[in-house]
Amino acid sequence: MKENHSIAALERGLKIIDYLIRAGDAVRYRDIKTVFAEITDASLNRLLKSLISQGYLIKEDNSYRLGEPVKIWGTYLSGDDSFLSTAEFFVEKIAENLKESAAFVHFDGEKINTDFVVNVSDSINITLRKSGTLYFEYYHAGALAVMDHLPEESVAKMIKSQYSHTPSMKILKDALSEAKRKEGYYVDTPQIRKGLKRISVFVPVSGKVASFFICVPSERAEQNEKEYGTFLLKCVDEWKKLLSGK
Repeated sequence: MKENHSIAALERGLKIIDYLIRAGDAVRYRDIKTVFAEITDASLNRLLKSLISQGYLIKEDNSYRLGEPVKIWGTYLSGDDSFLSTAEFFVEKIAENLKESAAFVHFDGEKINTDFVVNVSDSINITLRKSGTLYFEYYHAGALAVMDHLPEESVAKMIKSQYSHTPSMKILKDALSEAKRKEGYYVDTPQIRKGLKRISVFVPVSGKVASFFICVPSERAEQNEKEYGTFLLKCVDEWKKLLSGK
């Protein structure tokens, strides 16, 4: 009996999620109740609370909308490269929540590729283009987060390549020592574009060496550095949880 009850609850939960997906927007409790009139109030409330606790739904006032795990299902079901699709989702989330320009880059074995950039008005534009190259720059937090997680012998070769703006390993190590915070994020000191800072985090998912970074006016970066860095780290943790199914 308990197994049958669990299966019935699962079916109802999936139907509610399907209903919200098709609705395309937040749905009021009374509308859910109307559609699923066969479910008692007590059972419906328990079911909604369970879906909220798992992150599948989010409650706002007396309405419900889809949580991020459900939204990301679309990237896996669309047939696209799930790694890049998920990266794009989080870049958009970072830009929307922090109101700062954001980007995602990853190391392809030779250079650092720029995969996604979202520029935000009232912030500082990221001049990199999608499918462009982020050079191995000791003064760029996004590049530092990547280089800090590659084997030293590989980095030594990379900084001698055509994609490098880093003169030596010593300069790189000094820059890393200055940029890396104990919490795990990086904050750079730009040498070319004054009046801005970039805050980045390493993204260790799907076997990639990658990073998220935001481009921020220096004054805002100094005021909100920890808040920004913590949010970026939170996004990485959420991505890991999605991959692990937890």
